[in-house]
Amino acid sequence: MRVGGENDRTHAAPRQRQTPDPLPGLYDRLPTLAAINLFVGSVLAAMFVPLVAAPILAGWLGLIAAVQALRLLSWIRYRRAPPASRRDHRRLRVLVLATAATGALWGLAGVLFHVPGAAAHQVFLSFTIGGMVAGAAVALTAHLPSFFAFCLPALLPYSARLAIELDLPHIGMALLVLAFGAGISFLGVEIHRSLRASEERYRAVIEDQEELICRFRPDGTLTFVNGAYARYFDSTPDELVGTNWLDLLPEAERELARRSFTALAAAVPTATYEHTVSRPGGEVRWQQWRDRALFDHAGRIVEYQSVGRDVTERKQAEEALRQARDDLEQRVEKRTVELRSANLAHVAEIAERRRVEAALRGSEQRFRDFAAAASDWFWETDAEHRFVWFSPNVEALTGVPREWHYGRTRLELMASTTDPAVLEAHRRVLEAHQPFRDFEYLRRGPRGDTWLSASGVPVFDAEGRFGGYRGVGRDITEKKQAEEQRELLLSELSHRVKNTLAVVQACAEQTGRRASTVPVFLEAFRGRLFALAAAQTLLTQSGWQGANLPDLARATLLPHLGPEDRVRMEIENLPLEPPVALTLALVFHELATNAFKYGALSVPGGRVALTGHAMPVDGGGGLRVEWREMGGPPVRAPEERGFGLRMIVEATEYQHAGRVELDWREEGLICRLGLPLAKAKAPLPANSPRAGQHGASVSLSLPG
Repeated sequence: MRVGGENDRTHAAPRQRQTPDPLPGLYDRLPTLAAINLFVGSVLAAMFVPLVAAPILAGWLGLIAAVQALRLLSWIRYRRAPPASRRDHRRLRVLVLATAATGALWGLAGVLFHVPGAAAHQVFLSFTIGGMVAGAAVALTAHLPSFFAFCLPALLPYSARLAIELDLPHIGMALLVLAFGAGISFLGVEIHRSLRASEERYRAVIEDQEELICRFRPDGTLTFVNGAYARYFDSTPDELVGTNWLDLLPEAERELARRSFTALAAAVPTATYEHTVSRPGGEVRWQQWRDRALFDHAGRIVEYQSVGRDVTERKQAEEALRQARDDLEQRVEKRTVELRSANLAHVAEIAERRRVEAALRGSEQRFRDFAAAASDWFWETDAEHRFVWFSPNVEALTGVPREWHYGRTRLELMASTTDPAVLEAHRRVLEAHQPFRDFEYLRRGPRGDTWLSASGVPVFDAEGRFGGYRGVGRDITEKKQAEEQRELLLSELSHRVKNTLAVVQACAEQTGRRASTVPVFLEAFRGRLFALAAAQTLLTQSGWQGANLPDLARATLLPHLGPEDRVRMEIENLPLEPPVALTLALVFHELATNAFKYGALSVPGGRVALTGHAMPVDGGGGLRVEWREMGGPPVRAPEERGFGLRMIVEATEYQHAGRVELDWREEGLICRLGLPLAKAKAPLPANSPRAGQHGASVSLSLPG
C-alpha cells in the first residue's frame, strides 16, 4: 500500500490530522513495568514482615502478582493480534484499568503498611511509593490517562492515611506527598505537551511534502502515512494505518519487495528500488521508493521509513523509446532483406529507398518528440565514456548547452568535493561495463555546480564489442536543497529547544532551593518564566537576530507595575544580541521584583528611573544601564545574596564579561550594569521599523 504519486490531482482530498496511537509505546514498556512492580513489591513486603501480619502481606503481594499477570496476558494478546485489530480502543481501556488497579494496590500498601512509631519503615514506604509514582511519570507521560490512572490511586489513599493521625508530623508528611504528586503531575503534563508539540511540528513538516511518506513495521504494517499518501488512495491516514502495504503489490513482486527492505542493516541502512502497484480502480503504476531502516538502542530494526514518487511516465518513455528502436530495427532489417532478394528496377530502388528514409526520419522524429516531452534528458557516450550526444531538451532543463558536454567524461565533470570512494565505485562500474541506476553526483558547470542523477546501460555491437553507454539524466538540485533545508531547520529547532530548556531548568533549580513552600516557588518561578517568554517573543519576531533595549524593558517591566506612572525610562534605541537580551530580561525582572517587594515600588510614593545608552569609545565603550530607586523605604545591603542578585552579578560579569555596581543607598538601590559594546550590538532584522536608528533616544513613562 506504500505507493502513489502526486501526478493525479483528481484524487486530492482535504488534509486530515492523523491521530497518534499510544498503544505501541505503552505495550512496549509493559513487561518492564510489570517486572518492576513485582520486584519492588517483593522488597517492600520483605521489609514489613516483622511489622505487618503475614496474611495481609501475602494477600497484597498476591494481588500485585495477579494484576501484573493480567497485564502481561494483555501484552501477549496484543503481540499476537493481527495488525489491523491492534488499534482497537478497547485494548487501551483494558490497559488503563490494569494500570489504575496497580496504582490502587500501591495506595492500599500505604494504608495497610502504615505502622505508627516505625519511623524508618515509614520513610522507606514513602520513598517506595514516591519512586513508583516518579517511574510512572517517566514511563506513562506519553498517555496522560494512564499516568493519572496510576498516580491518583497510589498517592491519595496514602496521604489520607497519614492525615488521619491528626498530628503535625503526619499531616506534614501527607502534605509533602500531595505536593510531590502535584509536582510530578505538573511535570508529566508539561512533558506531554512538549512531546505533543514536537510531534505536531514534525507532522506539519511531513504533511507539507509532495512526496509520499510512510513508516511501517518489519511485517509491512503501516504505522504512519502523510496526507499525500492518503489522498492518492481516496482515503484517510487513520483508515490506512494498521494495514499492510504489501497487499497492493502484484503477487510476483511481493517477495522481491520484502527482500529489498529486510536486507537492510546498520552497515547499509538505506535502499532504493522500483515496483508496480495497483491503484483504486485497477490502474497499474510504477513507483520508486527509498527505504531507511530505523534501529533501537540494541541495534534491532524496529521500523522503516520510506519516501516514494511515481515514475510511470519515465517508464512509459523508456518503453516507447525501446519500442521505437525495435520498430526501426525491424523495418530496416525487413527492407534490407527485401532489397537483397528483389531484382527491382533502379527507379523502383530509388523510390523505395526514399520511402525507407522517410520512415527512418519519422521514427527518429518520434524519438526526439518523446525526448523533448520528457522531464528527463537522454545521453550517449562512446567506448571511452566521453559524451557524444544529448537530447535537445538538456539545455532547457539545466541551462547548459549540450555541446558543452561533448568530449568530456562524467568523472571529469564531478566536483572536486566528491567522495573519492564514490568516484572509485563508479569508475569500477564503468570499467566492468555494468548498468547503473540513479547515480547521484555534483557536476561542475559553467553556471555553477548542479546535482544530477543518471541511469545508464552499456551498448554492445553485434560482435559483442563495447560501444559506450546510453541512458537518462535528471536535475535533482532542488531536491538536494530541500533535504539540506529540512536538516538545517530540524537542527536549529533542536538547538533552540535545548538552550531554552537548560535556562528553564537552571531557574527551576535555583528557585526551588530558596523557596520555602510550593506557592512561593510557583510565584517566583512563574515570574522568571514570564520574563524569559517576553524576551523569547521579541527574539522570535526578529528571527532570532536580536532585540531592541526599549522593547525589552517594556515587555519585562509592565507585568510588575500598577496604574500610575512610576517608572521613567531614558533609553537609547540600542540593538541587543540574543544572549544579552535573555540576560537583561531576567535582570530587569529581578530588579522589578525586588523593588515591588522591598524597594521603591513597595510604597505609593516610590519611583524608579531606568537609563540606558552606549558609552563613547574613549570612555571604554559598551552598553551602560542604570536602575535607580527613589522615594522608597530605607534600604540596606543584604547580609546574604539571594538567587536574583547572584544571577544579576554572575550572568553579567561571567557570561558576558561585563560589570555590575550595586549601591545600597538609604534612599534607594542603584544598580549599574556595563556590557562590552561587541556583546551589546547585533544587527536588526530588515523588516524592523527601527532598523538603521541605532543611537536614537527613547523617552517614555511606563504605567505602573
